[in-house]
Amino acid sequence: MRSIKYKRGTSLCTHLAISCILLVGSPALAVSGPDEPIVGELMELSGLTEQIPRLPDEYMTLVDQLLAGLERQRRPASRSLRREIRQSFVDALTPEHLQSDIRSRLLKSLHPEATLAAMSWLRSDVGKKITTAEVSASSAENRVQFATFFLQLQLERPAPERLQLVRRIEEIAQGSQMATEAWEAIVAAVARALESEYRTTNPQNKKNLEEYLASMRGSVKGMFEQGRLFQGLFTYRTLADEELKAYAEFLETPAGRDVTQTVNRAVQGSAIDAIQSIKPPRSKSVQPPGETA
Repeated sequence: MRSIKYKRGTSLCTHLAISCILLVGSPALAVSGPDEPIVGELMELSGLTEQIPRLPDEYMTLVDQLLAGLERQRRPASRSLRREIRQSFVDALTPEHLQSDIRSRLLKSLHPEATLAAMSWLRSDVGKKITTAEVSASSAENRVQFATFFLQLQLERPAPERLQLVRRIEEIAQGSQMATEAWEAIVAAVARALESEYRTTNPQNKKNLEEYLASMRGSVKGMFEQGRLFQGLFTYRTLADEELKAYAEFLETPAGRDVTQTVNRAVQGSAIDAIQSIKPPRSKSVQPPGETA
């Protein structure tokens, strides 16, 4: 079994990884079929309806942290451009758009055969406890608790059996891969905006930006993989091993695997398509007084 290595202090990549872990969340379950009210009901039962409105804020946290990291690395953007970048994400990632688009994707992609298994799980006592834990863990109120839990993990290692159960869930959910894809989409959108400005101010900044982002890409995937384990341990901390084992066993069934991955693709695809549709702001050759290019 692989061990978790802990390091003192947190880097920019660590902060980004933790934020994106919270963003991607836990494996969600929903239902297929032509009956839209049934899909809506299952989105409610799975907690997806509560989680979708939180996605824009989580993405904006990543955007702000990325821009702050660029500032610390002396690759700043003007204040006016930073405002434009933030607003472009806000405009693209509205809760209303995500809610409608995700629902549409679920109606088209989920399989009826997995519906009965998903409904049975979500309505079971253990299923309800899992959903409650996942919804609660992704709430703003629990961010401080997660930070405290994260620090505790550096002092006290989790039980190997518990860690293995979380790894089984992560293997199906593929959360670290989803987090990496989300991060890449955000980086690409921000880079397009910055390139537009650098092209008119200092071409060398464009090359430096590319080198800096490339250096970060080499480490974020590993950070996400480790961070997903931290998040899983936090999310299911109140559940007994037997309950977590029952969840892992359901996810490992053909129906559990299919529904979980289909729903995650719908959520991830909707957000990434929205981000990729963002157009770079028009470059400005003259910056307002007091701003850095």
